[in-house]
Amino acid sequence: MDQTVVVPIGLFIMIVVLAIGVPLVRAFARNLDRRNSPLALSSDIENRLQQLQQSVDSVAVEVERISEAQRFTTRLLAERGVENGSDDDVSVRSSAARSRHGRR
Repeated sequence: MDQTVVVPIGLFIMIVVLAIGVPLVRAFARNLDRRNSPLALSSDIENRLQQLQQSVDSVAVEVERISEAQRFTTRLLAERGVENGSDDDVSVRSSAARSRHGRR
């Protein structure tokens, strides 16, 4: 075959392949996209998730209150130790507590 005949035949085959292939590939991609889309949650599950979120938020607030009370108590005990002149005893106890918890 002559090169002047091969080029138009190749062009024609390429156009046919693209005309058939592009829609097939697009349909396949849409099908994959639909499979990977998240499922719609039922209203019952949404309500339960909302209740769980509210519970977690309330627990976080309570933990913050407990930690604030712990800081306050620790500060009061440290001040009481300084007023009584037993500052060394407080520092020894706090360094011992830190070493028990792995902090230095």
